[in-house]
Order: sequence, then C-alpha cells, then structure tokens
Amino acid sequence: YIKKGYLKFAEALLVAAVTSTCSFMLSYYFHDCGRVSTNTHEFYCPPGTYNDMANIFFTTQEDAIRSLFHNEDAYSKTTLLVFFAFYFFLATWTYGVSVPSGLFVPTILVGASMGRLMGNILKEYLPETWDIEAGTFALIGAAAMLGGVVRMTISLCVILLESTNDITYGLPIMVTLMVAKWVGDYFNEGLYDIHIELKHIPLLEWEPEYFTRKYRAQDIMATPVVCFKESVKVNQVLKNTDHNGFPVVDAGNTFLGIILRTQLITLLKKGAFVSDTGSIRRNYYQPIDLADFSEDYPRFLTIKEIEVPDSSLESWITLKPYMHRNPFQVKESCSLSRVFRVFRTMGLRHLVVTDVYNGVRGMITRWDLAQAATIIKRNNRSGRQRLTAESQEHNALPSD
Repeated sequence: YIKKGYLKFAEALLVAAVTSTCSFMLSYYFHDCGRVSTNTHEFYCPPGTYNDMANIFFTTQEDAIRSLFHNEDAYSKTTLLVFFAFYFFLATWTYGVSVPSGLFVPTILVGASMGRLMGNILKEYLPETWDIEAGTFALIGAAAMLGGVVRMTISLCVILLESTNDITYGLPIMVTLMVAKWVGDYFNEGLYDIHIELKHIPLLEWEPEYFTRKYRAQDIMATPVVCFKESVKVNQVLKNTDHNGFPVVDAGNTFLGIILRTQLITLLKKGAFVSDTGSIRRNYYQPIDLADFSEDYPRFLTIKEIEVPDSSLESWITLKPYMHRNPFQVKESCSLSRVFRVFRTMGLRHLVVTDVYNGVRGMITRWDLAQAATIIKRNNRSGRQRLTAESQEHNALPSD
C-alpha cells in the first residue's frame, strides 16, 4: 500500500538493514560449533569448527538447501527452530517490498529447516534401528511448505523429484503435496490466487463456479454501451476511445459488428477520413490494408499521441470496411456459466450482449466476469439486483 517512490526505496533499505542485522545477531548469539568439513563459516567459533547458523545465513539459498538435505548432524535443534521462525518472517516481509523477489526458493528453505528440525527430534528419541535420515525429512518439509503456499501438485512433484534425482521419493512427496493442498484449501486460497485478487487481475478459472448457473448475462453486463454508427466524425472517435471495443450499429440500434480501439487509432494515424458522407460512398474501400493495422503491434499509440489537424475534426470515417462483422455475441437471457465458457474457450476480451431484436444492450469483459465472482464470494449475496449494481459500478472504469 506504499505508493510514493521514495517511501518504497526507504522500505527496501529498511528490509535490507533488518535482514543484515538479524543474520549477524542470530549467527552470533544462537549457534553451535560443529566439525563437519563441508561447512567453512567459522564466525566466532574455534579454529577447525564451523558456525551452523552462519552456515545457513551467510551462503546462497541453493547451498543452504543442499546442506539441509545432505549434511547429517550439521545443525542443532535450537539453530533450526530459530532460523525457521526468523527466516519465515523475513521472507514474508521481503515478498511485499517493491523489489524483484519471490517466495519459491525461500519457501523451500523454510520448509527444509522445519522438516530437518522434525527429523532431528525423531532421530534423537526413536531407536537407532529406525534409521532416521534428517535430510529426507528436510525434503518432505520443503514439499509440505511449498505445497501449502502455492497449492500446486503435479508440477511441484516433478520439480522436487528432478531436484532429488531419486524416484523412490515419489510417493511420499505426492502424499505430502496433496495433504498440504487439502489442509490449505480448508482455510483459504493459495498465495498466488490471493495476490491475483488483490491486484484485481481478471484471471478466469478453468471451470465456472456453480453459482453462475443462477445468473444471466444481463446481471453483469456494462450499460450503457458506447456505440458507433457505420460512419462517424473524427471528433466523436477522439472523444469516445477510452474503451477497447465498440459495437457498430445502424440507425435502428441493430448490431452490425465490432471495431477495436487500436483499429480506430490506426485509421486516425493514416488519415482514413473524408470531408463528407458522399465521398464515403464514392470511396468505400480506403487505402489501408491489414499490414497497416499490425505495424505498431504490440505497442500501439495512444489517442493522445495522434495528431489530427483541426480542419479534419469534422471529417468522416467509415467503419464498415474494417469492423469485425461476425463477432461472438450472446442474448441478455444467456446463463452466466455459458458466458464464462465462451470467454474461456475462445479467449475473448469482450462480448456484446443483444436483445431478441439484435439490438445492443450491453458489453461483458473479463473484468466483469472476474469481478462478479469476487463480489459473490466476498459478500455471499444472492440477489441479482445487488450484483448488477456493484458490477456496473466497476464498469465505470475503462473496459479492456
């Protein structure tokens, strides 16, 4: 929620200072001195020994994970417990800072320390005949923590099996990931799903929710819709290009097709307009081809970057040769679950809603579908009137 640039920079400096201070202080006060030759961080330990806490903090995350997986009797229970608590807090705090960072590897490290701690405890209190390997518990702990955070199963199982290069761990990793996902789903959604909702990203699920069967397209469509006639003036185009797609209608509001904002910008850029409607009829096909519409892809100009002479503001543009004449459309009585499937299967960005006479009644975007699902999940409302009101309130923003 920090918006200003200097505050973001100050927060990053604060996190870096706290992380460095904690790493030093924990390594100084909470450590055991061991004699494993693969660890080289002495850090105030006698010569020939190493500091187990410094061996985790003052090395790369990859080396720390490898050490937790493979080095037996390298870490004390106190070290693992303290490291788990502080590193979990620091990783969570750093993830929200305005710097390029992630949680995938830190989550593995936190889970590995937790699993290694449990392995050390079991190894101490169970008979030696059980042959407890603390490194195996570190692997299972990493899988449990990672599965509970990101809620992925198959991909994580493949990643972890590739990292161990041992198929014998396949079954315990699969069971751990599934249990972690089930337990996490009981309380909330995964981390990435939560951030998608916080960022208001219109990402659609694979399948429509069951509640969508109770609603219709008219419950979430944005109204009124900015429509264009087949022939429009340049100043009208300049004034109404905040949205991404515009239905094209005739004098009786009958739906004829749809034209995109990028197409309108290209028409203005190429000067595809004439002084009167008679010239439009005589020059029906303008000298603009498909290559002209794609030459600026993917970074099209904005409407403010288009320079149109004042003398051309009252000129006319014909949209009929350039509009999409057969776009996807649904009736206003169409079920919301069907609308969802059309969007998901066809990869649409917007969908025109018409009445029984093929008149334009509204427009649905991915934002509308995602926002409708969020509103119902968050507020647990079942009345259509409230859903429509909140959905149209969000549609006041430019549709994309």
